[in-house]
Amino acid sequence: MSKHTSELTWRRKVVEADKLWSQVQLLLEERELTLPQTPRRPDIRLILNNLSGTSIHFMNPANHAKDAREHIPGAGSETAAMVMLKGRNLEAQYHNAALLKRQFNLSVRGITQEFCDALDAGHLASMVKEAYGPAPFEKQSSRLVNLEWSKMHGAPVICHAVQTAACAYGAREAEKESVILVKPDVYLQGTDTIAELVDSDGICIAYSKDWASGKENTRPIKPNVAKAFYGAHYNEIPVVHIHPDEGVTEIHFADGTRILNERTRQPA
Repeated sequence: MSKHTSELTWRRKVVEADKLWSQVQLLLEERELTLPQTPRRPDIRLILNNLSGTSIHFMNPANHAKDAREHIPGAGSETAAMVMLKGRNLEAQYHNAALLKRQFNLSVRGITQEFCDALDAGHLASMVKEAYGPAPFEKQSSRLVNLEWSKMHGAPVICHAVQTAACAYGAREAEKESVILVKPDVYLQGTDTIAELVDSDGICIAYSKDWASGKENTRPIKPNVAKAFYGAHYNEIPVVHIHPDEGVTEIHFADGTRILNERTRQPA
């Protein structure tokens, strides 16, 4: 437990996501079950080929390279720049990709010095989140698909993959994540009344494992954010009920399957 977490425990109840995840995994393993994977909304990518024959340089707005300029060769096997778009949803990101394509004639020219100058000057800050490279153009552009994404509410979003020899944009297949929706079972009892369950939307916990180090990580996600991440698939996320002191009490799956944890108290 971190120092910050320890300092909070005296005035609020802190439940560690790692411990909850371990309890869920144990309950599943004992029953030879696996957690259903939840598709997560992909982002729109703009892939720009360097057809100029000369190297092109620019700064990544996200500055992941710590002030080192990105270098895109004009020849060889890796001549593409990868551009991630801003936008609160798929529609906005797709719109920004199409707007940049028209503004800089990207479908014909690919990445150009004009585009990079505008990027470095901050003129594209409202549309471009990050840009980096180099990458193989054909390999990256072939991973784009015609995506139909079901939102939490409203009609599905359809994003067609667009590709020329100079430019491609669209989304990859949705990746799947291990995620649960945690609902603490907290009851309040008044004078001479029955205990009433405190209503709560809960909070999601997503699990990941670093492919290089093997380190396991959990991260809490608020429901309103998770609904944007997972769209209609949010309704299929397994629900995990917990006792604040004793941990996981039961797991509910979208197909109606229910697992009780006999090691902990059950809600009243």
